[in-house]
Amino acid sequence: MSSVQIFFNGAVTKELFVQAYNFDGSTKKAKKKTLIVFLFSYLLTLLGIASQNEWKIDVSILFSSIVTLAFFGFVWWYVIERGERNNLNRTINGHGEGEITESSIIFRSNENSSAINWSEFIKYKKENEIVLLYDSPKSGLFTVFHKSFFKCENDWNSFVSLVEKNIG
Repeated sequence: MSSVQIFFNGAVTKELFVQAYNFDGSTKKAKKKTLIVFLFSYLLTLLGIASQNEWKIDVSILFSSIVTLAFFGFVWWYVIERGERNNLNRTINGHGEGEITESSIIFRSNENSSAINWSEFIKYKKENEIVLLYDSPKSGLFTVFHKSFFKCENDWNSFVSLVEKNIG
């Protein structure tokens, strides 16, 4: 029985992270859902105020509700953008190297190494030269592998085959 051993080495650049983030798309969906719920709640509040006031909305109430909506909208946007920037900064500065075997992916650094068994990944997404591996259903975090991380086309194709074989 031949043992598969594929080495990888690469760094996630800002461009690669943005490409992977856009490909992932889960954060964009969450933002849209949150915005819809926020706007729906705002409209319900305005309708509630209008119904208590014989279906008339005072200009001062309308103005204060718009200011409140703008304030909370800005806070919501700022918190999400800040979180995304923090994720981006942590991911970009990382350099990844290691090896891929039939049973796991081994990540190595100067200080240590860690192995993640294929069974710990819950799903993957593949597009042209990018593979995203997800290890948590709720966090939305993923590990990025780019074709350039591999020495040759054969290593990349072997990696993709292992992903397809071992994950969902």
